[in-house]
Amino acid sequence: MAGPGPGSGLGPGDGGRRSAPRRQAAREPAARTYARALPVVPVRARGLTIEGADGRRYLDCVSGAGTLALGHNHPVVLDAIRAVLDS
Repeated sequence: MAGPGPGSGLGPGDGGRRSAPRRQAAREPAARTYARALPVVPVRARGLTIEGADGRRYLDCVSGAGTLALGHNHPVVLDAIRAVLDS
């Protein structure tokens, strides 16, 4: 099997240590995203708060397209998704 191809964001011997925004920029060079400008790797989110991999909590003032109306992990939305997945 061949190694990562050009534009994958991973070089020989890189071991995946490049930052998430840098890998994203390599995979999606023309995509518009705020993620490249923000040095936060989110690990969980609820409502308007995002927790980064560094353990710090951030107020989501950028708000991804999926969270504009309801925030992250809205309980009503989660219950509806669980009901569909369990059916």
